[in-house]
Amino acid sequence: MEKKYDASDVMVRNVITIGPQALVSEAAKLLTENDISALPVVNEQGDVVGIISEADLMRREEIGTERSITAGSRLLCPRRCLPMNSHIRTA
Repeated sequence: MEKKYDASDVMVRNVITIGPQALVSEAAKLLTENDISALPVVNEQGDVVGIISEADLMRREEIGTERSITAGSRLLCPRRCLPMNSHIRTA
Protein backbone atom coordinates (compact mmCIF):
# COMPACT_ATOMS: atom_id res chain seq x y z
CA MET A 1 0.00 0.00 0.00
CA GLU A 2 1.32 3.42 -0.98
CA LYS A 3 2.07 5.79 1.90
CA LYS A 4 0.05 8.98 1.70
CA TYR A 5 1.82 12.25 2.42
CA ASP A 6 0.32 15.61 3.21
CA ALA A 7 1.93 18.86 2.08
CA SER A 8 2.91 19.47 5.71
CA ASP A 9 5.10 16.33 5.58
CA VAL A 10 7.40 17.85 2.96
CA MET A 11 7.00 21.60 3.28
CA VAL A 12 9.61 24.03 4.57
CA ARG A 13 8.41 25.89 7.64
CA ASN A 14 10.81 28.85 7.96
CA VAL A 15 10.45 30.14 4.42
CA ILE A 16 12.68 32.89 3.07
CA THR A 17 10.61 35.29 0.97
CA ILE A 18 11.03 38.42 -1.11
CA GLY A 19 8.71 41.30 -2.00
CA PRO A 20 7.51 42.03 -5.55
CA GLN A 21 9.38 45.37 -5.64
CA ALA A 22 12.74 43.84 -4.66
CA LEU A 23 15.44 43.93 -7.30
CA VAL A 24 16.40 40.74 -9.10
CA SER A 25 19.92 41.20 -7.73
CA GLU A 26 18.45 40.95 -4.20
CA ALA A 27 16.67 37.72 -5.14
CA ALA A 28 19.90 36.29 -6.57
CA LYS A 29 21.74 37.18 -3.38
CA LEU A 30 19.11 35.49 -1.17
CA LEU A 31 19.12 32.37 -3.35
CA THR A 32 22.91 32.13 -3.22
CA GLU A 33 23.38 32.96 0.45
CA ASN A 34 20.73 30.48 1.55
CA ASP A 35 21.54 27.72 -0.97
CA ILE A 36 17.96 27.58 -2.22
CA SER A 37 16.57 27.39 -5.75
CA ALA A 38 13.40 29.48 -5.46
CA LEU A 39 11.80 32.23 -3.40
CA PRO A 40 8.11 32.85 -2.79
CA VAL A 41 7.24 36.44 -3.68
CA VAL A 42 4.88 37.90 -1.08
CA ASN A 43 2.92 41.15 -0.96
CA GLU A 44 2.73 43.53 2.01
CA GLN A 45 -0.01 41.40 3.60
CA GLY A 46 2.21 38.31 3.44
CA ASP A 47 0.16 36.68 0.67
CA VAL A 48 2.11 34.61 -1.85
CA VAL A 49 1.77 36.21 -5.28
CA GLY A 50 4.25 33.98 -7.12
CA ILE A 51 7.69 32.39 -7.15
CA ILE A 52 11.03 33.50 -8.57
CA SER A 53 13.56 30.75 -9.27
CA GLU A 54 17.17 30.32 -10.34
CA ALA A 55 15.90 29.46 -13.81
CA ASP A 56 14.04 32.79 -14.00
CA LEU A 57 17.28 34.61 -13.30
CA MET A 58 19.15 32.69 -15.99
CA ARG A 59 16.43 33.46 -18.54
CA ARG A 60 16.75 37.15 -17.68
CA GLU A 61 20.37 37.14 -18.78
CA GLU A 62 19.56 35.32 -22.01
CA ILE A 63 16.97 37.86 -23.08
CA GLY A 64 19.08 40.84 -22.04
CA THR A 65 16.66 42.58 -19.68
CA GLU A 66 17.68 45.38 -17.33
CA ARG A 67 19.50 44.71 -14.07
CA SER A 68 16.97 46.83 -12.17
CA ILE A 69 14.04 44.58 -13.03
CA THR A 70 11.95 43.68 -9.95
CA ALA A 71 11.21 40.23 -8.51
CA GLY A 72 7.47 40.75 -9.05
CA SER A 73 7.94 41.19 -12.76
CA ARG A 74 9.82 37.86 -13.04
CA LEU A 75 7.29 35.61 -11.30
CA LEU A 76 7.44 31.99 -12.36
CA CYS A 77 3.73 31.45 -11.89
CA PRO A 78 0.73 33.00 -10.23
CA ARG A 79 0.19 31.97 -6.64
CA ARG A 80 -1.18 28.54 -5.91
CA CYS A 81 -1.29 27.82 -2.21
CA LEU A 82 -2.81 24.77 -0.61
CA PRO A 83 -3.70 24.00 2.99
CA MET A 84 -1.03 22.06 4.94
CA ASN A 85 -3.27 19.02 5.13
CA SER A 86 -3.63 18.77 1.31
CA HIS A 87 -2.59 15.39 -0.04
CA ILE A 88 0.81 15.60 -1.78
CA ARG A 89 -0.69 14.51 -5.13
CA THR A 90 -2.86 17.66 -5.04
CA ALA A 91 0.21 19.81 -4.49
